[in-house]
Amino acid sequence: MNVIDKFTRFIDSFFKTTLEVFFQALRMSPNAQGYVGGSITEILVMKELKKHNLEVHRIREKWEGDKYKNHRGDFYFKYKNRWYVVEAKGIKSNSEIWHKLYNKKSLTDFLIRYSSLLPWVKSGSPD
Repeated sequence: MNVIDKFTRFIDSFFKTTLEVFFQALRMSPNAQGYVGGSITEILVMKELKKHNLEVHRIREKWEGDKYKNHRGDFYFKYKNRWYVVEAKGIKSNSEIWHKLYNKKSLTDFLIRYSSLLPWVKSGSPD
């Protein structure tokens, strides 16, 4: 079964509607688009961390019981025997404009400028 068939079945069973109606609903809801965009960001960041053989665990949305106060984020990952908490965010429009992050050079320069906050980010231009 291909991904379109899986998606169509999911929409039919979960939302009880067609792919066309689901698409229309998604297009008319900026909040839903933002939520899906955030989930996509999380998936892509997690995949990138896993490509570097880092252990990654997702933090559930609805946490049961006490949670350590600084563990507010989307997932944990382990780097050099230390655990980090990550909150994956898409670039917000104001930040994107203020820092000119809409082109690769500006984005790369921004990441390098703040690389001290992320010790595993190496200074220099990516491939």
